[in-house]
Amino acid sequence: MSSLRSIVPPLLLALMLVVIPITGLAATEYGITADPSMDTPSETTTYEGTEYTVSSITPITSDEAISVQTSVPDGASYDIIFRGPENQIISSKRSAGDVSYTIDYIPEVAGTYAITIQSEGTAQTVQPVIVQGYDIAVSAPETVEQGESITIEASASERSIEKHSSFDRVEFVIGNEDIAVREQMSQADDGTYTATVSTDDLETQSYNVYAAVRGEKEVRKRDEILGVSESTSFEVTTAATETPADSNPGGSTGSEPDNSTATPTTPATTPTVTSTIEATPTLTMTPAPTATPTDNTPSTSPTTTDNSSVIEPSTATQTATTDADGPGFSALLASMAIVGAFAIFRRR
Repeated sequence: MSSLRSIVPPLLLALMLVVIPITGLAATEYGITADPSMDTPSETTTYEGTEYTVSSITPITSDEAISVQTSVPDGASYDIIFRGPENQIISSKRSAGDVSYTIDYIPEVAGTYAITIQSEGTAQTVQPVIVQGYDIAVSAPETVEQGESITIEASASERSIEKHSSFDRVEFVIGNEDIAVREQMSQADDGTYTATVSTDDLETQSYNVYAAVRGEKEVRKRDEILGVSESTSFEVTTAATETPADSNPGGSTGSEPDNSTATPTTPATTPTVTSTIEATPTLTMTPAPTATPTDNTPSTSPTTTDNSSVIEPSTATQTATTDADGPGFSALLASMAIVGAFAIFRRR
């Protein structure tokens, strides 16, 4: 327990040393919040030789008032000053601490004005004010695929009010915290203004876009703004991946489509081979009449085969029964003798 007590006081002292400088740092900042107000991408503007970062503007008409809320270091005394395009003082108020203040006098001259906080002879912060000399509207598609172009359109109609400078151009601004694209727009035949922008360099996210009319004079080191539109937004989406259509569905990979007229294919018919088994001819011996030899040389006569005795396939053959004692047997022996004699004769 004693060790814990010895640690706590140094720890509290360290925390106090950390917190006090942070609090002191925050107290040194000056800020202005105006109503009406429109957020814009951060830009650097120069006023009385000093650069300031601006992230909103106040567009109004000459019959409107501006509500101002200040935030300053504790105990600071300062002046809220409303200045014109020539840096002339239009109105001012001496204040101390955070205050709310209304600027209800707006000159009937369109151009770029400013509200500043002046302390110890130096402008601490600046809020641009645009007294509208033109009514402007801007439009853009809700979505666009990355890599495609987007067309921004704007219309500008002049208000019946004096302008601090003459009309020079209409431009558009795309951005969020920072400016992504700022370009001049082209006037169409119908009096509208258009611009086509590539989205190749834009990230896939939502963007704000607004249009402004610029004058030919410089105010606080920048071309004067004579009118500004309300902002609109669009979203850059990821480009869809296209899947090529199959030009040969069901075909082999890489095959070219066949544009010829398809000929019906007749399935090949396997011929049925019918094997005809030929019956082995049966030699039918017809008993020959007994020849009476005229000399010692046996003579033979060719035996004529009667076609009617040829056995056709699938015809049953009846086997004749020969009796050894009958006359048929003797004739058979005689025929065999003749055949044998003929064979011996041919061998010679």
